Amino acid sequence: MLNTRNLVLACAAMGLLALGLVGWQLTQRPLATPGSNSDSGLVTPAPARPALDPPTPGTTPAAPPAPAAATSAPAPKTANTPDATQAAPPPTSRNAATTSPAIRHRVAVKTSRPPILPNEVDSVVAKALGPKTLARYFYTEPLARRFVASVDKLGEKQPPTSQWLLRPARGELRLSPARKPQDGRVIAAANSQRYADFLRWFERTDNARLLSLYARMYPLLQQTYVELGHPEGYFNDRLIAVIDQMLATPLQKSALRVKPASPETLAAAARTPTTPRYEIADPALEALSTGQKMMLRIGPAQAARLKIKLKSLRAGLLRLGR
Repeated sequence: MLNTRNLVLACAAMGLLALGLVGWQLTQRPLATPGSNSDSGLVTPAPARPALDPPTPGTTPAAPPAPAAATSAPAPKTANTPDATQAAPPPTSRNAATTSPAIRHRVAVKTSRPPILPNEVDSVVAKALGPKTLARYFYTEPLARRFVASVDKLGEKQPPTSQWLLRPARGELRLSPARKPQDGRVIAAANSQRYADFLRWFERTDNARLLSLYARMYPLLQQTYVELGHPEGYFNDRLIAVIDQMLATPLQKSALRVKPASPETLAAAARTPTTPRYEIADPALEALSTGQKMMLRIGPAQAARLKIKLKSLRAGLLRLGR
């Protein structure tokens, strides 16, 4: 029989062996995570997390937000440290210089008369001005586009495009006999009669009727002006500027001389309705805008009458914004 001492030693050895076996098993198994079942059968509660929108199919779910960093104490201000409470200067925009210019002469919208729709322009204008008049003096298809393009080109040196509105004056340019061909030929005084019929019609046409048509057509005219390459422009401002330019046409005291058109002039007029045969002999006058050269060609007497009509229409255009 084992004595009492040996029995105690044997039990102690067996206890140490059992503790070592339990420790070895624990090191071979993962620890229980929050929200998972433990060995005891209980579920460890997981900490609450903010609800996230379900990820879009085909995309990588966004990572959870990182914990906010601890707020440190504000650094002491020195003489060279800017005050964070002061407003920072606005950033410099590269488009600042290309912003649209301010509208100078706005056309007010009148609710009493509805705007003219694109498919109504020809019939409404023909009823107001007369179909025979339109066919005699104007190209009408498309009327609104031709009007906008012609006004714009009246203010430029280049000749009118294929979208020109006015038909050429009837007959041929009348020239006086040439004394010194090298100096050009003088336009005869009788040549101004080629424009007399149109000028009489224009003078007699009631301004109120013309301005009413213009105001009702203006939404379409503005849209057309943008489509023709002026996205930041305002067509009424352009029209008034062209009228001012024509009113400022210098008075030609001596007879106007012309010479055969140069190759440059012919090349620039390749897309015009008619090919010009002559150009003004004086380079300074030839450099004027299309509208100003038109004022010179019709003669001083008729140019003075046309200026009176243009001044009255200009005053009416200014009233459209009131």
